[in-house]
Amino acid sequence: MLVAVDEVPVSTNAQTRQSRLAGSTGDYVRRNTPAILRIYARYEPLRAFVTAAIVVGALAVLAWLPFLIDAIFNGNSRGHIQSLILGAVLMIAAVQLFALGVIGDLLAGQRVMTQRIFERVRRVELALGVPPSHYEKGSTPEAEEPTRVVDP
Repeated sequence: MLVAVDEVPVSTNAQTRQSRLAGSTGDYVRRNTPAILRIYARYEPLRAFVTAAIVVGALAVLAWLPFLIDAIFNGNSRGHIQSLILGAVLMIAAVQLFALGVIGDLLAGQRVMTQRIFERVRRVELALGVPPSHYEKGSTPEAEEPTRVVDP
């Protein structure tokens, strides 16, 4: 027997207080921006740090422009020492950010390999009937039957 439903009345409770979760999408994004950046830097470290290095490197070039313009067009290379110092500091920061990206990428690769090794070891342990090594307080290895994984 088939039943067709024309409409279903839906009612909601009256609003008793203002929501504390998020006022708007923009508010939510602003509050979670640090977490979003942290996650992005963890899983895409090379891309994140190289992007930051490019931005800081571009700022270094912009800082060097007054000195370069004055030296090339006016022939006066004695002024704008502050520009040289600021540009040098920013370029050093850009190189360090790039190096952090490379190191972060290597660590991310190491983390993935370690995770795969742990997974493989656990599969071998399960195939051999070795119980898990992380029991909750109060439980004993004899009380729980080890889970066996069968590869298809």
